[in-house]
Amino acid sequence: MNEAVEQKKHAGIYGYELAYLGVLAVITAFIGWLAENFGCLVFDGRIDSRYHILPLIPPYALIPVAAAVIFGDPDRWTFCGRRVFKKDTTACKILSNLCVLVICCAVVFIGEFCAGNLYEILFGEVLWNYSSQPLSFGKYNAIIPTVGYGGGAWLLMKFVYKPLMNIMRRKLRYKTAVIICAVVLPLMLADAAAMLIQTATAGAPMYWRLDIF
Repeated sequence: MNEAVEQKKHAGIYGYELAYLGVLAVITAFIGWLAENFGCLVFDGRIDSRYHILPLIPPYALIPVAAAVIFGDPDRWTFCGRRVFKKDTTACKILSNLCVLVICCAVVFIGEFCAGNLYEILFGEVLWNYSSQPLSFGKYNAIIPTVGYGGGAWLLMKFVYKPLMNIMRRKLRYKTAVIICAVVLPLMLADAAAMLIQTATAGAPMYWRLDIF
């Protein structure tokens, strides 16, 4: 039985195995941690734990699932398995990519606004503050991080997502992917839960911080 037939037996969504999506979720959570620290380094001259013990930020782990369910291939925007633009013309590909990019940026903008205000309302904590940045909209929104994080998500989906998924299918045993998910994903969720509990009881945890300049 060939590998393609064997893979169809595994649980998945729209042709993507859940175990490999889980591994990608861990990778994107780490990339998100790196991206946030890069932003902190550029604008504040420091890097830190980003309020987590593990170098993983759970919201970024949703990118592979969103890519599989909501976007598909940015060149052929697919919503829940159905293509939005039916033709494969250059104009349709450009429009498809623009739509996906705009949606990614909009999700970042709305998500940061809601999450930042929710934390402040519930816990009295300001976890980030963009007020000092150019083109900011209060503490929780600014054009540079919106375009940076939204554009980063688009770049991951366009240039990294499918090639990395194909590499994992060839090189990473399915059982190994399942073990990684079974170990790392619960730890990541436990870390997020600990962060919420700590924030609610004693303030947002900063486990370590390095002032670079």
